[in-house]
Amino acid sequence: MSKSTLILIIVLFLIAGGLLVLALNKSIYSNININQSPTPTVAIEKPFAPDTSLLFGNLEIASTSSYPKTYLLPILINTGTNKVTAVQLELAFDPAILTNVNITPSVFFKNPNVVINKINYDIGKISYALSASESASPVHATERNKQENGALAILTFESEISSVSSAITFLPRTFVTAEGLENSALKSTNSAELLLQ
Repeated sequence: MSKSTLILIIVLFLIAGGLLVLALNKSIYSNININQSPTPTVAIEKPFAPDTSLLFGNLEIASTSSYPKTYLLPILINTGTNKVTAVQLELAFDPAILTNVNITPSVFFKNPNVVINKINYDIGKISYALSASESASPVHATERNKQENGALAILTFESEISSVSSAITFLPRTFVTAEGLENSALKSTNSAELLLQ
């Protein structure tokens, strides 16, 4: 056997061995799903999720004179993780029991803009919207994006009927806008079950 034939056989043997190694490697890697992502070990909270609650506070009697009596009912907000920029309240009440209904901003927004303030006695509905002041400077950005608990508004009303119960409820169109959310930031509400004395 000549020297050149021997070299050719060795070269072919090396090439065949290399191809065999590549084929075996490819079959090992084909069993691995490259698109499969590892299971996370730490739960990551969504930074922008509805987390705001609107609640009625405790009913107070503002005047103890004879009828009609005047009552105060605070509307409280708990923003949770949301940075609230505006709130639209849609409330239902019984106009046969509650009269002279009024709603005013409280201390939650420092200088609120009242956008809507409508009270419909025919159907017993309040539409009230307020937002943070647009004039707040960038230094006071937290005034435009509030994240805390507090009194959002104060509802006042009168009743000439004593020893009667009534309710004020949040309607589905109640809406809270917050930084980073396209939909409402509102997570929960309650109802005010009133016992008028």
